[in-house]
Amino acid sequence: MASMQQSFNEGQLEGNTQAKTEQLIHAVQDTSSSAKESATHSTQSASDKTVEAAQSARDKSAEVAQSASDKTVNASQSVKESAQDGADQSASFLQQTAESAKNIAQGAVETVKNSLGYNEKK
Repeated sequence: MASMQQSFNEGQLEGNTQAKTEQLIHAVQDTSSSAKESATHSTQSASDKTVEAAQSARDKSAEVAQSASDKTVNASQSVKESAQDGADQSASFLQQTAESAKNIAQGAVETVKNSLGYNEKK
């Protein structure tokens, strides 16, 4: 009977060992699966962040380019307006100078006429 009990105990031990081995295998598989899912999630998250950073950089680059373009247009308009103002002032100055020269010339003609007696009333 001792041998039957011993065989029974050995069988029970082997069954318990088999069950524990299967539990450990499932635990390792679950851990491996979780690690794989976590790695996949981390990779996807990193990929998403990279895409977002690249899009953000493109957007910022477009904003900077548009801002530079706007500043160039504004500067060009300012230069154009300044040039027009300068041309208007030059034209006004030349007109005043011509008018002044004309008045001086007329005064000189009158002075010559007066000195020669041409302006005397008869």
